[in-house]
Amino acid sequence: MIRLFDSHTHVNDDAFSRDWEEVIARALEAGVVRMNLVGYNPRTIRKAVAMWRERPDVFTFSAATHPHEASKYSAEREEQIREVMALPGAVAVGETGLDYFKDHAPKQVQQDVFRRHLDLAAELDKPVILHLRDAWEDAFRILEPYRNDLPGGVFHCFTGGMEEASHILEHFPTFMISFSGILTFRKEQELQEVARRLPENRILIETDAPFLTPVPHRGKRNEPAYLVHTFRFLTELRKTPPEDLARVLWENTHRVYGLTPVSS
Repeated sequence: MIRLFDSHTHVNDDAFSRDWEEVIARALEAGVVRMNLVGYNPRTIRKAVAMWRERPDVFTFSAATHPHEASKYSAEREEQIREVMALPGAVAVGETGLDYFKDHAPKQVQQDVFRRHLDLAAELDKPVILHLRDAWEDAFRILEPYRNDLPGGVFHCFTGGMEEASHILEHFPTFMISFSGILTFRKEQELQEVARRLPENRILIETDAPFLTPVPHRGKRNEPAYLVHTFRFLTELRKTPPEDLARVLWENTHRVYGLTPVSS
């Protein structure tokens, strides 16, 4: 049986407040048997922890302040992240990073908060989940001093080109590059070429649900069950047997999050 791990999902978001149990049931039926719940503000962090407590066999979680909310970062938020990172279900600090596309917070504020998260991850020996948009130069500059202090990380929802991917492969050897439903979009030929060429031990897949719904469900609310469409697209891109790619992705996700894979 093919098992998939949704490395980055927001089923703890308000978009799923009424039917998250049905959403999870559909995911499990589709073969998406593990999911990392990403908390990006106090409310979604609390929900992620509650869901993990209810289904620790299915969920892990991560916690941070999203760059969109960097202006709201505070000592209280940092203390919440620190507290939940002590729980056994916590696998990463994130998502954190820089978003210059929507620019909801001043760039300098985003950079300062990004460094705060990196400091915390290094202190706690946790990987980081990175949200980066239109900010590659600053992100690499900020990350560089930390690359030997972090156990790893994930470039979540990667939308860069081969130049950025090559930089990651060379300079951040313990970091993964994760592909979302964007990979299935017809116009994303450059991204598809990156996914085709990357070493198999450096790739993950994710939904980022409820966002970035893959073809053929584009336009609908995304959910973890739809990860299978991104997975199938990736198997065709890489011309890899589904069983082999599923095994690699399963092992990669567990490795970067410091988890022990469950044997077949």
